[in-house]
Amino acid sequence: TYGGKIATEIKKRFNKSDETANIVVDDEMRKLAAKYSSMDKDELTAAFARATSRKDDASKKERDAIRLAFSKQKGGPNAGKKTLPLGAIVNRAVVAEVGQEMGTGTELGIPANAPVSMRSFLGAINHRTGEKQLASRTIAARLARLGVSFPATKATEGWNGFLKEIRNLGTNVSKSDDITQTLLPKKTHILAY
Repeated sequence: TYGGKIATEIKKRFNKSDETANIVVDDEMRKLAAKYSSMDKDELTAAFARATSRKDDASKKERDAIRLAFSKQKGGPNAGKKTLPLGAIVNRAVVAEVGQEMGTGTELGIPANAPVSMRSFLGAINHRTGEKQLASRTIAARLARLGVSFPATKATEGWNGFLKEIRNLGTNVSKSDDITQTLLPKKTHILAY
């Protein structure tokens, strides 16, 4: 059928280059994409044509959701993959963490291949137990990789407040699998340092 040929052509184009790489996948996009996940390629093509005929923000989101559905079908570039909302900053942070964690570190919670500045920064974060210290340093390192700025040394103004908050976060995370108390608004002011 003619619709099948168009659908096949669209799917081929999606498979050539993954046009879904720059789509921001938030909760709204997940809900919208779920609407299209059960459709076959002919239905997706028709939905894409309808969404293309309109030029507003809602139809752009619809087109992105349809692209995700196409890409997740058998043979698509994202077939069988879970689509994650990884922005450029998070991607860089993940790559940096993987690179820094290679090898065997000599000190608890300090990545083996971390830059000297990060090693000295993390080395100044201490705690009562090894588990809590590891959690505190890991949280601080991940936030630093995401671009959050902290007091750099013990002599820097705000260090004591930062250390108290990062220790509290480390304690909460190491105590329980339920980290909701760690994420409450009263704790999020650590990001303002």
